[in-house]
Amino acid sequence: MTESQDYLDNAYEIHMRLKQTIQTMGAENLPVLQDFKDMETEFDREVDIKEQLF
Repeated sequence: MTESQDYLDNAYEIHMRLKQTIQTMGAENLPVLQDFKDMETEFDREVDIKEQLF
């Protein structure tokens, strides 16, 4: 269980940093790479699935 929680904690941290980066880029009128958008979508999906399991 600890390993699973560590994974969720790490994924959450990366997810939040990615969201902040995307928001900052948008605020500075910088183009957001499609890879970043895709990664954010994948994190959203994966975190939702993991949260349902726990």
